[in-house]
Amino acid sequence: MSEGYIYVLINACIPGAVKIGITTRTAEHTARELSQGTGVPTPYVVAFEEEVFNCGAAEVELYRRLEEYRINDDREFFQLPLRQAIREVMRLAEEFRERKRQLDEMDRARTEQLRNLAHMPCSESLVTRPLPSSPEPRCQHCHSLLPSHIRGLYYSVCPKCGKTTYTTDW
Repeated sequence: MSEGYIYVLINACIPGAVKIGITTRTAEHTARELSQGTGVPTPYVVAFEEEVFNCGAAEVELYRRLEEYRINDDREFFQLPLRQAIREVMRLAEEFRERKRQLDEMDRARTEQLRNLAHMPCSESLVTRPLPSSPEPRCQHCHSLLPSHIRGLYYSVCPKCGKTTYTTDW
């Protein structure tokens, strides 16, 4: 999950259309690269850029939301007002920032749990506690006790009824 930027570029020769994409560099660098080709009469201008967490997922989500405005499925050009494009990018970036905050909080909580577990005396450790006993594995169909030689298999044939049964004793 790489951090990067979602950018909105405009070009004077393509009125009414915006180019929206992602980069792990700067939007300015991307605009310069795109403007170097001889097939572009005027350079691209960065209209907006927003840093995002997990820029690949953010791009996929943004393209899904802007699907109706996409000019060509194989290109990153959209026919929509610049203000609307910027608003959508800002909204999406805020949602991804919130997701990152939530993930960071979950990571902090997990780290704290592990830290507490590491300081727990051995007598209280989860490792030394006995595992709860599981019921004897039985056939799903006739409910007879399965012999020990087929316990632990995912699927077995019950010797009593002959039907295939799923066991959870593994």
